[in-house]
Amino acid sequence: MVYLGKDDELLDILVNQAYLSNAVIYSINVCLVDDVLCVEVNFKIQGSKVKEMKIVFQVVKEYGFNYNSMSFFYNIEMFKLLKCDGFYYISFDPYEDDLERSTLDNDIILFEHFEAYST
Repeated sequence: MVYLGKDDELLDILVNQAYLSNAVIYSINVCLVDDVLCVEVNFKIQGSKVKEMKIVFQVVKEYGFNYNSMSFFYNIEMFKLLKCDGFYYISFDPYEDDLERSTLDNDIILFEHFEAYST
């Protein structure tokens, strides 16, 4: 795995390179590390030199994913990634393509730090 970056550097990479705009989530792992909640999300990236990516979200304050068998498992067509109030926020199924959190966003994680690796 190749280290891609963390925090603000990674935010810039993910927003500007749009790796996640046509990705598929193939696993989500939630774990407690030293009493700190972490969420690890693994992606298959389509149409990019990066084929797979792992993002580890650390010091997670909130997360929520919804699945139902009538839809595909986490195809990402659009995502929202921003920094607000000292935290980072990502939605893999945003209600609108804007730069604000919305209670209507789906598949969200609110966290303090994150880092990514690719193959």
